[in-house]
Amino acid sequence: MALRGLYQEAVAKDEVELRAILQSYNEMLRQDPMNVPIHKRRTALICSVGRYVDAIDCLVSYLNSFPGDAESWCELADLYQDQGMISQAIYCMEEAILLQPNAWNLHARLGELNYVASQSSSDGVSSTIKHLSEAVHRLSRSIELCQDYLRGYYGLKLATDKLLQLDLGKVNELCSKTKSRIHDLTDDIFTFPSSGCCRLLWRVQVWGFFSLNTLISGIVL
Repeated sequence: MALRGLYQEAVAKDEVELRAILQSYNEMLRQDPMNVPIHKRRTALICSVGRYVDAIDCLVSYLNSFPGDAESWCELADLYQDQGMISQAIYCMEEAILLQPNAWNLHARLGELNYVASQSSSDGVSSTIKHLSEAVHRLSRSIELCQDYLRGYYGLKLATDKLLQLDLGKVNELCSKTKSRIHDLTDDIFTFPSSGCCRLLWRVQVWGFFSLNTLISGIVL
């Protein structure tokens, strides 16, 4: 059925015929909602006529029913990026990597999306550092999985160059705010009323710059 539809799309002479084919896909899906090839042909046809928002809606609906399709997550990420919705594209690539954790090209693609997000971020230097650090992490992972993957090397060079070009004054200011926040949290914890002992476990992870993961381990009353 999908191959027949693909042939009909190829020989269609105008948009009217394409709409008729799309209508036939809709009818097939009403009869059999689990017809995966027709779902994909329908989405591809909608994209081919420039209805990208509708294509996104179709893919979201499809992935709600078939969340294990990594290829469709990647396609949805591309559509989101084309619409300038980078955070949604990043989410889709993360879902794809959960399904294919050793796919070096997907790690590199996620690194590239984080790099793009760092350039378009309006949330200040902290958001830029976060996205660039994640880009370095993902691109490094792609190289680790495939040492000959030149795209990973190119992306890694771009991301590290941008990290080195950051205003060190702003970075130091961010680090000072982080340390101040740690101090404030410590004061809050140890002024917590208790009749027993209060134990605090901090774990500070460094990836290029400071990032904080705080874990409070047990307050014994």
